[in-house]
Amino acid sequence: MQRFIVGTGRCGSTMLSRMLQEHPDTLSILEFFSTLDRASVFQPGEFDGPEVCAILARTNLLNDLVVSREPFFQEGVAHSYRREASGAGYRLPGFMLVLHQLSPEPAPLYVEAMAEVGAWPRRPLAEHWLALFDWMTLRLGKRGWLERSGVSIEYVGELIDRYPDAKYVHIHRDGVEAALSSRGFRHFVLYCSLFSDPPGEAELREMLAEEIDPATDPVVRRMTNQQPPIEAYGRYWSWQIARGYHELVRLAPEQRLDVRYEDLVSEPAVTLERIADFFELPRRDGWIARAAGMVDPEGAAPRQDALHADELARLRIACRPGETLLGRDLTNGFADTMHGLRRVVG
Repeated sequence: MQRFIVGTGRCGSTMLSRMLQEHPDTLSILEFFSTLDRASVFQPGEFDGPEVCAILARTNLLNDLVVSREPFFQEGVAHSYRREASGAGYRLPGFMLVLHQLSPEPAPLYVEAMAEVGAWPRRPLAEHWLALFDWMTLRLGKRGWLERSGVSIEYVGELIDRYPDAKYVHIHRDGVEAALSSRGFRHFVLYCSLFSDPPGEAELREMLAEEIDPATDPVVRRMTNQQPPIEAYGRYWSWQIARGYHELVRLAPEQRLDVRYEDLVSEPAVTLERIADFFELPRRDGWIARAAGMVDPEGAAPRQDALHADELARLRIACRPGETLLGRDLTNGFADTMHGLRRVVG
């Protein structure tokens, strides 16, 4: 069975995929489609083994923009430095980053996988990825796989086009909390900044320069002293939900399961049972109990309580479109006003 977990950033999909990794038969593949170069991984046409290996060796350019600035954030350097890059500004091969999540010795596994893939015949990339997932599953001693990538809600339509018979778990979280959590992670700060304030060509060239001066670098600037206003994170989240909702409604009811992050935290065992039944995962070896124990209630503590009332109001307004689509916010302000007027008038 083809299984995918999709969601926005900071929605709990990583925690869910790690929980499902506790199932003894299941290989939980993290960040395959988000770590690789997205424009390459969904290309149309047919590709032979060596061409697929070249795609697996690339990584997501936005990820590279953040990772290449890590020396500044880790050491607080004030001087210029060069990006640790190879080829067109990429660091580790994208597929190597995926294998880091699956094996304590990813390097030999990477070599073995690339040798396997390099001998494959010409066919569409969607078929290559299925074959690779199946190969990884057998190689690592599992019986089935699921794939989960960050912000996959943005390209779930691409997945549905290529895997129309798959099953999809859509996990979603309160928009305000998801937006506030995103604000604490540099990747999402940059994504939101680029979404709300798209850069021009001159800034793009500065972003891709090998020589990085933290004092003037536009990526560092966007992730530190020019972060988007709080409501921008809500608008970005609502856009993600709207984009994904438009695609998810194409699925038959038996192919889609919506899961609330809050339910996964408050009732992990019950929620995992629902997901296991949907994904047709056998209940064995007490894996649900082990997985349920992975929940950290403190990590789910609400962030919005610390916001100023004006900030919270702006953020809630920005999240309302997405919340409405998810059925989380059914407030009818006009109706409430009419009821109020009737009370006043008597």
